[in-house]
Amino acid sequence: EGVYRWLHFLPSRTNPRMGVPNRYVGVFQDGSLKVRGLALRRHDTPRFIWRAQNEALAILSQARSHREYCDRLPQAQRVVDDIRDELKDGLLSFEDVAITRSLSRSPEMYRKANHTAIVAGELAKRGVQLRPGETVQYIVTDAKNKDVNSRARAYAEINADWTYDVKYYEEQLLVAAKEVLSVG
Repeated sequence: EGVYRWLHFLPSRTNPRMGVPNRYVGVFQDGSLKVRGLALRRHDTPRFIWRAQNEALAILSQARSHREYCDRLPQAQRVVDDIRDELKDGLLSFEDVAITRSLSRSPEMYRKANHTAIVAGELAKRGVQLRPGETVQYIVTDAKNKDVNSRARAYAEINADWTYDVKYYEEQLLVAAKEVLSVG
């Protein structure tokens, strides 16, 4: 593929002391990035998380050595912290936090009330016909609400009266930041 300036394998989720070959970040000699297994590569990643990883990696990719890489980590962390502040201050739009997922089954076939199932069921009740393979887009409004149906809302149904669940999205951001900032 090319010659890397640096290449970091991310830790396994089951054994954090071990790197895995399908989760890595590398920078070619020309400065271009090669990324596998990070949130920014998935289609369901909210835009603000994609932005955080992308901007942090843009800073880290300028490093030409391990020492330079480590020296750039605080600057990359500041990018994540700034986006976290935007999230906490309610400055992100619903479009920034929207999650898009493909249905693995028809709405009535879901057994667990995950966010995708909740939204698919909500849309089905409104007369929207959904089949496996189709996508739903939603906002997590209150991830821990005892009323399961209040945990997430279809993006198309969101209005100015709703807010996103800051704590839920903050947790997602921190997981994504750790993917990028723990390499090295």
